[in-house]
Amino acid sequence: MFVISESENSTCGPVPLPPSDPLAISVPRGALAYVTRKKQLWDIGHMQSDLQDHILKERNAREGTTILVYEFLQSEFEGNKQFVKETIKEWEQHANVKFMEKEEESNTSDIRILFGDAPSSWAYMGPPQRNQKHPTVYLGGMCGARTREEKAIILHEFGHVLGMLHEHQSPTRGGDIVLNERAVYNYYGAHSREEKRIIKEQFLDVFDSDKSNFSEFDPKSIMLYPIPAKLIKEGKPVKVNRTLSPLDKAYIQLAYPHNSSRRLLNAMGTIGIPDLDALNIIKPLMKPTNQTDDSEDLISRLEEVRDAFFYYNKKKIEAKALLKVKKVQAARANRHRR
Repeated sequence: MFVISESENSTCGPVPLPPSDPLAISVPRGALAYVTRKKQLWDIGHMQSDLQDHILKERNAREGTTILVYEFLQSEFEGNKQFVKETIKEWEQHANVKFMEKEEESNTSDIRILFGDAPSSWAYMGPPQRNQKHPTVYLGGMCGARTREEKAIILHEFGHVLGMLHEHQSPTRGGDIVLNERAVYNYYGAHSREEKRIIKEQFLDVFDSDKSNFSEFDPKSIMLYPIPAKLIKEGKPVKVNRTLSPLDKAYIQLAYPHNSSRRLLNAMGTIGIPDLDALNIIKPLMKPTNQTDDSEDLISRLEEVRDAFFYYNKKKIEAKALLKVKKVQAARANRHRR
């Protein structure tokens, strides 16, 4: 699992067209991502200024919950709408995030959902540019059958909404997935220089490890697309994942932390962080209770926990990568001595 943790953002959607023209898309569902870079994760404690729901406003102040307001851009598709509402609650069970449908009197929303016939789906990565006319999530080809596949697509796209990137583009995928570049170009019908550039950038290339934060490669992640065996040099296909993996759940808890040391320690245990290091990461939350009443102070401390986790995790992955390089160098040196 991995997310962008610094001041970058990606807009995820199908190529070759950007999300401004979703109905013209005709590529395989979930095939590729349309990527630009800006700011990524939502701010901890984010909330629309005109939110009227007093219960959620109190939760935001008391728990530092990030409240994301969504709206459906069409009046029809009631079955699909209900399925989306039910499915995104799975992310709420792990992240300190609450998805809320837009109130009638409100003029603004964070997430705008559009259904259509095009056989592909996409979502903006993290906070999009605030254009209230354009969709930020497109769910294509949903027939209202409430299938496992449709549920997986909703979970995947709302993973992007929360700032999660494609697992097959993780900097740690090497050794697990080695893509055959020529086969990928042929599979997606990329012939021109521009088509190849887009597919290389948005499917073959890994994200910059200096700009992203990631776990070990997670083959069970909901953010990993199925990939046919003929596109992978090892010849083994990447199977479909339809549910959140343990690492998905743990990582999103630390990207949007609750004010709960127990939950955070359990999440770090799942990731494999030693107890003493985990206790050090959650230090900001271990202040006396008489200092925890101020909502701005709580949000600040939750941000400190998120930043501390990202910093620790990045250093840990970098250290493992360096050790791997040293082992390869030592093996080569031994062969030369012989």
